[in-house]
Amino acid sequence: MIIKIDFMIIMYSITSIKAITNRYKMETSREQALRDILPGWHELVNSFYDAVDDWNLKHSDNLVIVTDIKQKWGDLRISFTPQIKELSDLYSTIKKKSGTICEICGCPGKHTDMDYNGSHWMYVLCKKHKKQHPIDYFERENY
Repeated sequence: MIIKIDFMIIMYSITSIKAITNRYKMETSREQALRDILPGWHELVNSFYDAVDDWNLKHSDNLVIVTDIKQKWGDLRISFTPQIKELSDLYSTIKKKSGTICEICGCPGKHTDMDYNGSHWMYVLCKKHKKQHPIDYFERENY
């Protein structure tokens, strides 16, 4: 009987430690997101983080964290937890909008397929930036 209780306590402790560890390891800061996303989408990224900050100020008992933010298939993808309807609706709007904004400069753009080192990539680019691969902007010091 004692062994069973000890085992349950140990399992509960391990589960709690994992939850706490995962929460803080997975968080993506605004600064990190702005480094990982090209400048044409910075306004979209900032608008989402502003909404998260507003939510967290009003709901300290149910804090939202952004766990991942990236470009995938020409759209801005944002993962956050917990899922709050207000923020999920905003995310849906931002994702749709990202498909129409050049990732590099923020001008109107369209989905563009590109090959790079044998890999297929999809970006949203304006006419001006359609010829140059966006990876070149990450390689520059100031893009």
